[in-house]
Amino acid sequence: MTPTTTSFADLLRSAVTDPGIISSAYQQFHRYSLGNQLLAADLLRSRLSELRHARLRQCAATVVEAQDQLRPVAVTMAVSHLAPGQP
Repeated sequence: MTPTTTSFADLLRSAVTDPGIISSAYQQFHRYSLGNQLLAADLLRSRLSELRHARLRQCAATVVEAQDQLRPVAVTMAVSHLAPGQP
């Protein structure tokens, strides 16, 4: 069995003239393209979900930091170093 070589022009001519070949190729490409679109949509949805969670974590950290800054702090002073008669 010897391999046959076919030129691109011959392949193109047969694809255009033989009935159903272009339609079959288009259907396969459409299925492949639709699958890629669904995969891309799923990846985008998961990425957006990750970004949303990261933003929520950042907002939560900001709220905790603000609460820490607003929390009252007890200050004690040593009275021993004041001179007599000072308030």
